[in-house]
Amino acid sequence: MKTASYAVDPVIEELMKLAPLLLVAWNVRIRRQWGLTDYVVLGAALGAGFGLLEAVARYGLDADRAIAHPAGGWAVPDSLRAPYIPGVEQVFSAWFPAPQGALALGDRSPAAATSPHPVYTALAALGVGVLLRGRGWTRVLGVLPLAATSGLHMLTNYAAAYPMDRDAADWVEPFEGMRWAVPLVCLAVAMAADLRQLWRGKAVVPGILPQAERTGRTGLSALASYGSWCVPWSTLIALRFARLRAVPALRGGGWGAVIPRRREPAPYGRLVRRPDRRLRL
Repeated sequence: MKTASYAVDPVIEELMKLAPLLLVAWNVRIRRQWGLTDYVVLGAALGAGFGLLEAVARYGLDADRAIAHPAGGWAVPDSLRAPYIPGVEQVFSAWFPAPQGALALGDRSPAAATSPHPVYTALAALGVGVLLRGRGWTRVLGVLPLAATSGLHMLTNYAAAYPMDRDAADWVEPFEGMRWAVPLVCLAVAMAADLRQLWRGKAVVPGILPQAERTGRTGLSALASYGSWCVPWSTLIALRFARLRAVPALRGGGWGAVIPRRREPAPYGRLVRRPDRRLRL
């Protein structure tokens, strides 16, 4: 059982957390409207929900034994390192706070640790998005986040199963200090890739640009101006238009897509009228 906790359980757990995302992405109509940013945000949300469900299932029946901590939160008196449920102050002062932690004996200022579930699932969702939205050789890049997620999860569980192994602890401790930055880096990469695809898509399919955007205004400014014209009806129309035009923009500017060059008009002397083939009937 101890071997399965770090060899098999991380893979099964990540597949369970990604199952709703894969189920929704199976719909082609929905998948065409999603960018990498949608995958990362939804993946982090699924991971956070899974972590909260796990904490409720583990400590939900111990609510009557919980003791309020003077600094905020609650402690469940089980051992010298008691389970700790962070309060509002700890939750809003941490990046991706975990729903539960451990309270050391005599700790007067507990803090919420970073939850590993949104970190792992956001990284894995980025890989799923690259696999589903990439073209050609770029899809191979989606395997890297998935492999990194499984490897980090396995290493963390191995260090927890064998706390006396200092080599594993030396690998895990630096990552735990930077764990909060992983979803932010994934989000930045996804947003940069989506913006690049949208810009390329607008060049390939210029018909999706409104008149105000063709005159030099940005897309956000043009849609915001129309959305504030007759709230809430124009706002709903602007939001729906932005969602619908993302489909041809993302498809037209996908990774590996080639933007056709604009052809210059031919000189007058080179214009030759071809005979109408219908006259040959």
